[in-house]
Amino acid sequence: MLLGFFLNGLYAPLYTYLPEVCPTRLRSMAAATSDAFSRIGGITGPVIIGTMYASLYFAGVFTLICAVLAVGCW
Repeated sequence: MLLGFFLNGLYAPLYTYLPEVCPTRLRSMAAATSDAFSRIGGITGPVIIGTMYASLYFAGVFTLICAVLAVGCW
């Protein structure tokens, strides 16, 4: 539940920062594209993790997620 709280907090910068970066003509398309990719990730993420859990178990999945997050934050 706590993770969901923080993940939903990532949408606030999207709608406050996007108007500063994108010109008016591209603003709605950029917001829609960003929202679409986040929804696709939200749909495919549990399926991928569930499939990986069958072979890697908890420790392997946890390590892989930490590695992906570390690379993404770097």
